[in-house]
Amino acid sequence: MARKSNGEIMKTQLRSLELDDLKIWLSEQGEKPFRAKQIFEWVQKGITSFDQMTNISKALRLKMDEAFLLDNVTSLSIWTPRTKQENISCL
Repeated sequence: MARKSNGEIMKTQLRSLELDDLKIWLSEQGEKPFRAKQIFEWVQKGITSFDQMTNISKALRLKMDEAFLLDNVTSLSIWTPRTKQENISCL
C-alpha cells in the first residue's frame, strides 16, 4: 500500500483493480481467491458501501474499507458556457 508524505495510507479505487489483482490482495489478507468474483459482482451492481456486501464477512469488509475507495460515479455533468461573454461574466 502506498503512503502519502505525511504517512497517511493512500487508498486504491476498488473499481480500478483487475480481477487477478484483487485475488492477490485477498490471498495476502488470508482470504480465498473466489471472494474476488463475489466482490466484483457487488461492484458491478453499483453498491456505494462495503456494508452492502452481505455475503462477505464483516472482518473482510473492514479490511477493504481501510484499503480501498468505493466511489460510485454513475453520471457526470459538465457545464460549459455557450458564449465567450458568459464565460467572462462567471469569473
